[in-house]
Formats: sequence, C-alpha cells, structure tokens
Amino acid sequence: MKSREDKEVLLRRLEELYGKKHALLAKMLELTSARAGLDEADLAEEILDLVEARQAGMEEVDAVDAEIMKIDNLLSRTEGEGCPDKPAGERLAVREAVGDLRQQCLRLVEEMQEMDRLQMPKLQSQLAKLGELREKLGTGRRTLNAYRAGVSDPGGVFVDKKR
Repeated sequence: MKSREDKEVLLRRLEELYGKKHALLAKMLELTSARAGLDEADLAEEILDLVEARQAGMEEVDAVDAEIMKIDNLLSRTEGEGCPDKPAGERLAVREAVGDLRQQCLRLVEEMQEMDRLQMPKLQSQLAKLGELREKLGTGRRTLNAYRAGVSDPGGVFVDKKR
C-alpha cells in the first residue's frame, strides 16, 4: 500500500461493509423473531419461508465477511509501514466507527443465537409432528392403493406361435 489515501479508502470501504453487514444481521434478527411468533404446525410453510430467507441472508453475510477479511488483511500487513503524516482525527474516527459497527454486529449475532437456542425445542417438536404426519399420510396412501389396485397387470404380452 503506497499512501495514506489508500489506507483511508480501505478504511472507508471497511466501514461501508460493516454497515451492510449490520443491516443484513438486523434483517436476519427480524426474521428470527418473526419465526418465534409462528408456533403452529399449520404454519409450516411460513416457517420454512422465514428459514430460507434467513439462510439467504447468511450467505450474503458470508460474502461480506470474505470482503472484510481481505481488507483487514491488507490493512494489517501495512499497519507497520510508517506514515509520518498520520491523520490523527479523521482516521481514528473511521477506525472507531468500524469498531463500533463490529461490536454491534457481534451483539446482533449473540441475540440471534440466544433466540435460536430458545426456539430450538419448539422447532424440533414441530419437526417431529410433521414427521409423524408424513408417516401417517404415507401409510394411508399405501393402504388406499392396496384396496384400489385390484389385479396387477404384469405389463408383458404372451404370443402363442404354435397356431
């Protein structure tokens, strides 16, 4: 990294990325809390939609994290390089903003993990109920097909060539 301006650009980009990550995590937290309100087995489709939306958010966060890691690596490699004219005020403010956003992101993740921990028993019981329902439905279909089927057609044809 050649100049102080390059570092400033990277710090600003890092601040933008953490802001984007924070917004994504806040959206995921909303989805998690919305999922907490859905506890009926009849709402399985809505729960699945929320889980899929949250998974998409996780993938976006992973992409942002990868870019953050690249910039962090660049900045850490050049941290020791001397810049006699280090800007104390503006650069420090950006670093503090990045640090604050990082802490806010960590708090959101911890909040989601706690909500997940609290919701897990409920979701597991719903999953077990859905599994039982699926089993009953499969058994019912097999029983119904056994009575409806009649004589099964072997699917082949016999040709008598002696005539």
